[in-house]
Amino acid sequence: MLTSHAQSISLPLDEARLLSIPLKGIERAAVFVLLTAGVLLSAHFLTSGFERVLGTFEDDSFYYLTIARRIAAGQGSTFDGIHLTNGYHPLWCAFLVAPMSVFRDRPEAAVRAIAVVSVWLRVASSLLLLRLAARAFSDRIAAALAAITFFVVGNAFSTNGMEEPLQMFALMVLLTVAAREGLVSLREHVWRGLLVAIVILSRLDMIFVAAAYFTHVFLGRASRDRRAALYALMAGAIPCALVIAAYLAWNATQFDTIMPISGMLKNSPLPHLNLPPTYWSEASTGRRLLMLHALAVGTFLLFAGGVEASRKLTGWNDAGAVAAFRVWALGIMGFVAYELLFGKWGNWFSWYYQPLAFVGAIGIAQWLQSGACLLRMSASGRRMTAPALAIAAASLTVIMGASLVQRHYVAGNDFQVASYRAGLWVAANTPEDTILAMKDSGAFGFFSDRRVISLDGVTNNLAYQRALVERGISGYLEDEGVSLLAQHSLRRSSASVRAGDYETLAIEYRSNLYERSGGSLELPRASEVFRLPWVSADYGANVFVIWRVRDR
Repeated sequence: MLTSHAQSISLPLDEARLLSIPLKGIERAAVFVLLTAGVLLSAHFLTSGFERVLGTFEDDSFYYLTIARRIAAGQGSTFDGIHLTNGYHPLWCAFLVAPMSVFRDRPEAAVRAIAVVSVWLRVASSLLLLRLAARAFSDRIAAALAAITFFVVGNAFSTNGMEEPLQMFALMVLLTVAAREGLVSLREHVWRGLLVAIVILSRLDMIFVAAAYFTHVFLGRASRDRRAALYALMAGAIPCALVIAAYLAWNATQFDTIMPISGMLKNSPLPHLNLPPTYWSEASTGRRLLMLHALAVGTFLLFAGGVEASRKLTGWNDAGAVAAFRVWALGIMGFVAYELLFGKWGNWFSWYYQPLAFVGAIGIAQWLQSGACLLRMSASGRRMTAPALAIAAASLTVIMGASLVQRHYVAGNDFQVASYRAGLWVAANTPEDTILAMKDSGAFGFFSDRRVISLDGVTNNLAYQRALVERGISGYLEDEGVSLLAQHSLRRSSASVRAGDYETLAIEYRSNLYERSGGSLELPRASEVFRLPWVSADYGANVFVIWRVRDR
């Protein structure tokens, strides 16, 4: 155990108890806030208009839903119903198979159900963090605020249909287990190793968290007994490696590559600096500050708390919980460093970095905790501590709650709504065996319930990347029997083109694997069969267009 905060500032324990707020009351209040938020958000997703619910989902989430629906229907791991694909993180897709077997013919109900499940996965993760933070922080208000911040900051991205809620739940279970102090049997290390494998399968770049965890296991024992440390490491690492090896072998035998196609397209085999100028320039000031804050806190967690002076400032009470925080900080910072060095395309979507919300939440609570520590160093400050903490926590909770309400009730992703409407038109006006093709085709493919080939390649296969280089996009579409081509956005075209004032429009397609052009399609205005104007909150007026490129 670390030295208690009261002891570190020479405050008598009896006086500390008199100055403290009842612990059970604070934790019960935090649990009440989290459960109430879960109920309210669930009611929103179950009762609000569907297009408003749809506005919180990302297009990539419908790749998961469509693949899971096809797996449930016995068609295998395919998005378009034609080509097998492994372009997804496996745990979330496997998790979705059961609900998609229930809601196979009710796509709107499936979206609502997944949103509600995501909410409660986030609630469960936040409750686990509350339990862990209550061990780490001497002030339970700081612990409660960490859990609430974690829920609110990340919830907008936990209800977007992506893998993040399951990923964070698996991570919080791992951190809770890792925080336990005392000797751990080899059998328990085996079970922990399997849990680490689950974390990796929830999002494959969590391999860095796995590396941080096994480093923690080895170093935790190495100073006392190096041989025992090695046995503990092997007991956990071997079963973890076997599970991941089985997944890689499945990839190799089914898809001719051990890596998922999405990872191959988005990451380079050789390091290069990949700063995200577009993401950074388009990010709000608040998001920039949150990212920088999270990285700063991650660095602080790695190095602080090792000496008595820093404990007086931090108020940390539990070595096991602090060690778990460090495992997470080291893992997430390794992940960010990897993306900076090896990421080449599509790596800066905001939900990729939601694990930083955990570090940011701990950081906000830590600053609150440190302020309380400074106040307690004087008699007058000790009397002010509890009210100051309560006011600060309540204020931050209200501010973050207002932000959450704005996200779910005001903001919307019009792109998904346009894809939804276009998909319904295709479902009502084309034969069931129609083959279409489109970039960013997740929602469109899901709601059209047709065979829609992914032209950005994320849920396609290696053969498509080779075809772009060898035959070009025109040859590929002809060989695949594509009759309709869809494009969700013409925002880079002129206003007149978006209005339909053109004779022929050229759209280029690239192989992101080989980083070469796959040629362009020349699309006549007369071949348009569907046009839907829509407005983007970020880019203004836009249009969704479908062209006929081949007669059936």
